[in-house]
Amino acid sequence: MAGDPAPRRDLERALDRLSFSADAKAIISRIGEVTLDIGGKLIAIGRNVLTFALQLIGVAPGTAFGAILGAVLSALISSVPVFGWLFGPMLAPLLMTAGIGLGALADFASGTLGDRIQAFVDTYAPLAVAN
Repeated sequence: MAGDPAPRRDLERALDRLSFSADAKAIISRIGEVTLDIGGKLIAIGRNVLTFALQLIGVAPGTAFGAILGAVLSALISSVPVFGWLFGPMLAPLLMTAGIGLGALADFASGTLGDRIQAFVDTYAPLAVAN
């Protein structure tokens, strides 16, 4: 994330557009209020985190959905008595990796994420050493 975090007003509008429950929105909104005082300078760490998360969802929706799906499936499997206790610790990382990986592949296949990455790489092309 480059630059300053989004203003509170913009974050609140973005949260209002999400299809979450009011309780979930309130909890997420409270994250945006977290600040740190480092060396006499106030850092809006909560707004930085929320800005990054919302940008990630906008840029890579498949990856974000894959991560959420992997987390939900991991929680479901881990909640099954005996089976979850035995296989949950082994399957959870695999499901998360699969969800994120398949979501990232979908994002790359859509072309928008690949184009953004290529544009980022192209900005540094003049720094390349000629052979």
